[in-house]
Amino acid sequence: AFQNLYPTNHYLYGYTDDVNWSNIQATALTVSAKPAADLSVAVEYWMYTEAEKDRTGDDDGTELNLLARYKLNPNVALEAAYVSRTAGDDAAKDYFVNSIAADESSTYTYLQANVTF
Repeated sequence: AFQNLYPTNHYLYGYTDDVNWSNIQATALTVSAKPAADLSVAVEYWMYTEAEKDRTGDDDGTELNLLARYKLNPNVALEAAYVSRTAGDDAAKDYFVNSIAADESSTYTYLQANVTF
């Protein structure tokens, strides 16, 4: 199985970085809008299932991401996000499949500045 040591899978598998590239099927619904010239917002809903089912099932949970980006000037943008990950019925196998226990959730927010030179 492929073990991604330095996860950069955000656009492929969501923001929580606990879904690996092996035995996973990730389905996403994404809606984005640009309500102002310098502001963009997005909502992402991810559903994770195993590509090859085992005896315990194939539900590896869901993830909801709310994102906002505001460009202050040509070189600086602010990004804020709310991320909520829920475990599925088949959770807690190992880090690369699902790192939160069944019937649990993981929620976090962040604010960051992106500066380009």
